[in-house]
Amino acid sequence: MKKKIVAIAALALCTALCIAAAAHWPRAEAVSQSETPEPAPANPDPVDPAPLDPGTTDPDPADPGLTPGNILPLDMRSVGFNAQYLRTDGYHSGVRYPQVIVIRSAAELSDYYEANKDRYNLSGFPAACEKYDDAYFSNRILLAVLLEAGSGSVRYQVTDVARTGVNRDVLSVAINVMEPEAGTCDMAEWHILIEPAAGVFVSDAEHVSVNLHATGMGKLPDPDIREKITEEQAVEIAKTVVTVEYDCTEAWFDQETATWQVNFYREGWAGGDQTVTLDEYGTILGSTYGE
Repeated sequence: MKKKIVAIAALALCTALCIAAAAHWPRAEAVSQSETPEPAPANPDPVDPAPLDPGTTDPDPADPGLTPGNILPLDMRSVGFNAQYLRTDGYHSGVRYPQVIVIRSAAELSDYYEANKDRYNLSGFPAACEKYDDAYFSNRILLAVLLEAGSGSVRYQVTDVARTGVNRDVLSVAINVMEPEAGTCDMAEWHILIEPAAGVFVSDAEHVSVNLHATGMGKLPDPDIREKITEEQAVEIAKTVVTVEYDCTEAWFDQETATWQVNFYREGWAGGDQTVTLDEYGTILGSTYGE
């Protein structure tokens, strides 16, 4: 009889323990099929990922842990530059334009001239390249951009040179293509010599992007009726390519070079300014930046 009473008591105790434990277990039916858990709160201060090593593969954009902004940040930074425009006719079938040549030394520049002087009309090339000596190449490169136009009346102007790419290892060159109202029927080839600012380098021509744009400043007038621009016009044209923040402008005409110099800057700030150079007819020749 005692054994039976002990067994019954043990069974009752076990049942009580199971009921108590069940009260603390989550019930399977507590979340229905139509409900979804609340997403975890976003990190209020996300940390920008480290720049990709050039030898690594880009992250997968489909990775839920990454956003396109973190993978390929659009971090374009304009750099100072000067440009020279040389018409160098020499038609060759099968040649694709634009072409880019990265020149790193006076010797490379001389080799390029010798290899191409019979392919293009480079009669003005030596004089234009006199300043590109060993001192120039000690901390700079030279970009030669070759273009072909269906008319000899077409003109070009470089409006910006900017660092871009995930590691800022690409130079993006923006060039306006200007056409007159009525053009001639001759073909034309051009060498545009671009001098990026000191300390700006690229590994090869594959890291230079040339972007041609229809001009936003209207058609280039007939050279026979072109008029010299005023100071006010020089400022307005220069504003179309300025990339720095500014609240002050200053313009002056350089009699020695026959060019307008338009400087954009912030009052009370040292450096961070931009000077746009135009010829006396309003064609943008280059842009330089203050440190």
